[in-house]
Amino acid sequence: MNDRIPIGSRSRSKLLLCTLVAWVGAASGGCLSNQPAKGDLAIEVYLPQAVAVRSLTYQIEGNGIQPITEVALIQGAPTSASALFSGLVAGNGYAVEISAVGAESAIGCSASATTEVLAATTTNLFVPLQCRSPPNGNAAVTAMFASCSQISSFAVAPVVTSVGGTIGLTAQSSDVDGAATIYLWAASSGTISVPAAPETSFTCLTAGPSTISLTVSNGSCADHQSVTVTCVPTTP
Repeated sequence: MNDRIPIGSRSRSKLLLCTLVAWVGAASGGCLSNQPAKGDLAIEVYLPQAVAVRSLTYQIEGNGIQPITEVALIQGAPTSASALFSGLVAGNGYAVEISAVGAESAIGCSASATTEVLAATTTNLFVPLQCRSPPNGNAAVTAMFASCSQISSFAVAPVVTSVGGTIGLTAQSSDVDGAATIYLWAASSGTISVPAAPETSFTCLTAGPSTISLTVSNGSCADHQSVTVTCVPTTP
């Protein structure tokens, strides 16, 4: 897995500096008065093993921000790549577009999702990269995505909470044939409030790691992804 790419650290440093100045009682001119609440967005891209990806281009826009574009090189053959966008204005309506350049230029790879960034926390967005050949290209690659519902993205926030706390779960899926998609969330410990809903929540019941999995299906075949969250003991 590639190391995350920290983006937007300058704005986060300014926010921390203003917070420190206000704490010691020396703030003047409203250092924090015009500062909107901010959060982080961590994106993990699952890379297809059938395609050699050489670089990823991340594009983020929406919620009134200046569009952000960053390019990350991929070395070796990792199963996923991640990037961290820091200091984003908290809010809904962020559009994430990811495109890839591979060793075989005829194959196009992309992913897209919409997500919300929560204030003072890191929202984790998980996106499978989907690759297709052009109509006259390699049909074997296209067939990988032709008949199944696919997980377009799923967001988990936060990934660490206390026992008794909740974690938000949101998923998006696609089906090239337009078939209805069935969602099913599951967890190795704790509970899912509505397992069959695309947007639901997980409640921690015991301390330690818990694996949350998502399966989407159109009745004939399924797609599956999972992520590990951590439940920490409550302090007395």
